[in-house]
Formats: sequence, structure tokens, C-alpha cells
Amino acid sequence: MDVPTESFQLAGVQAAVGTLAPKWSVAVLARLASGTARFNELTREIGVSRRMLSATLRSLEAEGIVERRVYPDVPVRVEYDLSQAGEELFAALAPLAGWAVQHNRIV
Repeated sequence: MDVPTESFQLAGVQAAVGTLAPKWSVAVLARLASGTARFNELTREIGVSRRMLSATLRSLEAEGIVERRVYPDVPVRVEYDLSQAGEELFAALAPLAGWAVQHNRIV
């Protein structure tokens, strides 16, 4: 398969895959693609431990994929959303998901 260098840059692919490599990153990305969520909602809906979710959210926030908003309510309310970059990354996953379905990779 000949792929032109300009359309397939190894460093870019490695960076994108690296962002999604942590186990829960894709699940968080997919959940936030459907809208804003609070920490406990994400924990419950994804089925991840609080510790792992916290680490995943910190990592995705540091990469600019997730936005965290803190409201000065009592108790403090924290909400998470996809950033513009996160929305673009989620959209870029659609062809990959289609490939998985086409090749019976979904278990």
C-alpha cells in the first residue's frame, strides 16, 4: 500500500495514538462527545474507578482535549466537556470505528 508521505505523517499518528493510549481515554472522549458531565456521572456511566478517571481527565486536560470548569457553588461543582480539539479528535475516530466494524474487531 503506497501512502503519500504528506498524507500520512508518522509523528502525527504517533501523537494522536499516544493521546488515546491510556485505557480509559477513548471511553471518556466518547462520553463527553454526547455532552457535559460531572465527575461522578463519568465514574458511574463509564464504570471506571475514581482514581483512574481522575488521572485520565488530568491527562486529557493537559493535552487540551478536555475542558474543566469549576463553579463556586457549595459544594463546589466541576464539569467536563470536550474542547474544540477533543471534538475534532472524536470526529477523526469515526473512520477507525468503521474499520473495526467492517473487519469484525468489535467484541
